[in-house]
Amino acid sequence: MSERVLSDVQNAWLRRAEFLALIAVLVLGIGMGALAASALSTVAVPILLVGCFTVAWAMVQKQRVEVLSGGPPALWERALYWACWAAIGIVAAIVIWKSLGLT
Repeated sequence: MSERVLSDVQNAWLRRAEFLALIAVLVLGIGMGALAASALSTVAVPILLVGCFTVAWAMVQKQRVEVLSGGPPALWERALYWACWAAIGIVAAIVIWKSLGLT
């Protein structure tokens, strides 16, 4: 099995493409959610929780790979990492708040 080694320029392009794909998935998810809002309202919280868990797992796995690579993450990567955790915390707080009937 051959191992690909990317140049700095290729790695930068790869990261940009990954970021663009992430934005595309976000926009697609928002659009799909808007179209299916009434049909999925009864399962919205479980779907949201699965999504939060999946994002958290992906972030942890990505962080592990980056630590193993030896290079320190860029400032924007650390900021995005912690912003994602903050967003997950806010979503969890809203779900708990609403499930307790505290509107």
